[in-house]
Amino acid sequence: MSADHENYLWRTLSIEEDILQSVFLQLDCESLKSIEQTCQVFRKFIQRTLTWKKKFEADNPGYCDDSMDKNFKALIKRCINSSKGLHLKYKQIVLQLSNLEQNVIKGYNSKE
Repeated sequence: MSADHENYLWRTLSIEEDILQSVFLQLDCESLKSIEQTCQVFRKFIQRTLTWKKKFEADNPGYCDDSMDKNFKALIKRCINSSKGLHLKYKQIVLQLSNLEQNVIKGYNSKE
């Protein structure tokens, strides 16, 4: 890709942030975490736009509309309230929920 095309891409993405935000929200948790670690521009964008919070809300609509189990919702609220900074709170919650989901899928959820 030529430098002109790269500059055009970055100019477009800086004006149309919702495009980049939409792409990031389609990623799985590990990919979003990896993107965040690739460069300061992406990291600052993800922090500024509260991408992890939006990812949490998109992945857990029951939390926002009160259809989620009350005990599970209370547990999530405790986790959110125990962390500092919205970015880190929601990043931690999304990654923990993803890990929990993967453990259930793999069958690592027994109490044996």
